[in-house]
Amino acid sequence: MPEKYKLTYFNATGIAEPIRYMFHYAGCTKFEDVHLNFNEWPKFKPEMPLRQLPVLEIDGKMYNQSRAIARYLAKKCNLYSDDAIEALEIDGTVDSLEDLRQALGTFYWEKEPIMKQNLKKIAFEKLPYFLDKFEEQVKRNDGHFVRGKLTWADIMYAAYTQMFTEFCGNDVNKNHPELQKLVDKVHAIPNIKAYLEKRSKEMMFIAYPARYIPQESPNFFIVLLLAGGSQGKRKNMSTYKLIYFNVTGLAESIRYMFHYGGIEFEDDRIDIADWPRQKAALANFRWKKDPVVKEKFNEIAFEKLPFCLRKFEEQVKENGGYFVRGKLSWVDFTYEAYTEYLNAFLTMDLNKDHPELKKLVDKVHALPNVKAYLEKRPKALY
Repeated sequence: MPEKYKLTYFNATGIAEPIRYMFHYAGCTKFEDVHLNFNEWPKFKPEMPLRQLPVLEIDGKMYNQSRAIARYLAKKCNLYSDDAIEALEIDGTVDSLEDLRQALGTFYWEKEPIMKQNLKKIAFEKLPYFLDKFEEQVKRNDGHFVRGKLTWADIMYAAYTQMFTEFCGNDVNKNHPELQKLVDKVHAIPNIKAYLEKRSKEMMFIAYPARYIPQESPNFFIVLLLAGGSQGKRKNMSTYKLIYFNVTGLAESIRYMFHYGGIEFEDDRIDIADWPRQKAALANFRWKKDPVVKEKFNEIAFEKLPFCLRKFEEQVKENGGYFVRGKLSWVDFTYEAYTEYLNAFLTMDLNKDHPELKKLVDKVHALPNVKAYLEKRPKALY
């Protein structure tokens, strides 16, 4: 591991706590763990990438986004996997944990009474469903989330448990013995146990969230089915089946990468009108349109939009026409695939005043396999 690490976050556990757990798990106790008081944040905010925390400095260079930082450490600490399917299982679990955290945290910190009541209903619909699914998963995987061994998904759940409990006002593991045993196992790891024993008692177990309001639980789940298991192939059948709506949305960057890689897959597009009938097999939530939620979401989205686009434009310009180190990565696919989707929602051209982003989109569109896909792509709603 590099010599100089500096982690900056609030004097709280929050979304930085899994990162701290992994530093201590690895025995890397010499990292600088900077805890900002909330009244200090306005002074430091302009210096941070995208004005958010946590931020990890590695040999003086700043990196942001909590899950990206945690995934980096997971790879360094052998808490990830070199196997693509196993890594997919780990990442899927982590993203599910993050979905639950965002739902609970958004409800908890909301101050407007009507909005809070709406968000509480969403959060407490998700909570038992997610916990039951996590319980089944851990039981099925011999006491861990993935394949019977410690991964950063386990670390993340253990680090988030106290925060989840605070959000809910009760012990989230009370009726989930497998999850409680998992938390106990993680907390018993010597280096993590030592960290917890000396952790400041003044630390909050939660932190103010980023100004983020999710869509009101539409649960447009993306499901990827692997035919015949992770290695199996069946004659005359696609290895992969991707299930999503007949829209671009969250799945479009995945479709782009399948086509870019020349990987055969079944692109199963559900008609939104059929979703109430089909969703029971995938989820147990309702999608409701609420003008209060929508108004709040729009307010926050349009506040973030120009700042983020300006930062992305600078990043692409600094990296030779791509997001990262002058070469094509899935970040570029994601931005391109989201551009059309967001343009339709916002009824504007996101890239109109951002020439570097526009050139990037054109480059991705011009890739032969992507171009061929776009020419024959079914007409979607957006």
